[in-house]
Amino acid sequence: MASVTAAPEWYVAAGALKVHPALVKVVEETVCPGTGFSPDYFWSCLEQLTLELRPEVEACLKRRDELQAQIDAFYERSRAAGADPTAPEMRPQCRSFLKEIGYLEEDRGPVSVTTQFVDPEIAEIPAPQLVVPSDNARYVLNAINARWGSLFDALYGFDVVPSTAVQAGAVGGAGFDLEASGASKPEPTPPSSGYNPVRGEAVIEFANGLLDEIAPLAAGKWSEVKRLWPKSVGNTQQLELLLQDDTTTSLKKPSLFVGSVGSLGPPSSQGASVPVRSGGANRPLLPDKGRIFLKHNGLHLVLEVDREDPIGKTSLSGIKDI
Repeated sequence: MASVTAAPEWYVAAGALKVHPALVKVVEETVCPGTGFSPDYFWSCLEQLTLELRPEVEACLKRRDELQAQIDAFYERSRAAGADPTAPEMRPQCRSFLKEIGYLEEDRGPVSVTTQFVDPEIAEIPAPQLVVPSDNARYVLNAINARWGSLFDALYGFDVVPSTAVQAGAVGGAGFDLEASGASKPEPTPPSSGYNPVRGEAVIEFANGLLDEIAPLAAGKWSEVKRLWPKSVGNTQQLELLLQDDTTTSLKKPSLFVGSVGSLGPPSSQGASVPVRSGGANRPLLPDKGRIFLKHNGLHLVLEVDREDPIGKTSLSGIKDI
C-alpha cells in the first residue's frame, strides 16, 4: 500500500503544514500581496483543505493498490497456466476479470456534465488556446498573445494571399498572376527582406474583402472607406464611415461595433482630402490615430487606424492592421 512520506527537515513550517521554501516565498511575495489576504490565512485555508481531503485521497490510493495487486496476481496465474495475458485471444477474459474486480464499470449510457466558474475565453469563445506551465513567464506571455494575432502579418507572410508573380519594379511576391492576365512576365527579381508595397496592397485588398464578409456596411464596401469614427446616437454609439464619394454609411449590423479609443473624430469637412498615391485615391487631411473595436461571433477585432504609419498611409481608410 502507498504510504505517506515525511517532509524533509529543511521544509518550512506553515501552521501544521511543512512546505517547500520556494512555495512559501511565492505565496508571501507574489500570491497574497494585493489580495487582502495574509499568508497566514492562506496556509490556514490550505491546512483545512488538506485535512478535509486527505482521508479521501488515502482511501483512493489504498483502492488503487488493491486493484494493482489483483491485476498482478491475474497475470501471474495466467503465465503459470501457460497463457500469454497480452495475446489478442486473452482480451475477452482480461476484460471480464477487470469488470469482476471493479476496475471497469458497466456503460450506463449518456451522461450530462456541467461546470461552474469557467471563464468565457475557455468555455465559450472559439480562439487559440495554449496550456503552459505558470512558472515560466515567457510561456505564459506566449499563451496570452496567442489570443491575438496580426491579420496583416499573417496574410503578408503566408500563402493565403498567393505569391504567383511579381509586378514589374517590385521586390518579393504579390497576389497578382500577371501571366494569366495576358501581361508580359517581368524578369525575376532577387529576393529582398524589405517591404513589398505591391504585396502590401494585395493584403489590404484581402482584408477589406474579409471585413465586407464579417462586418458588411449598410452601403458601399470597405475598400471605399476613407475615414471612420464613433458617432453618438441617443445614449449609444455606432460606427460612422465616410466613403470615397463623400457619402456616409454605417455597419449593416450596428451592434458589431463595441467601442473605440484614440483620435478618431468626425471630419470637419467631408471634401477635405489629399492624394495618397498615384491613381487618384484620396484620404482626409486630418491624421487619424486610434482603434475601432468590433465583435463578431464572440471574437473581438481591433482595427488599428494610423495615417502616419507606413502601412496606414497606403490604405485609403488609414487602417494599418487588424
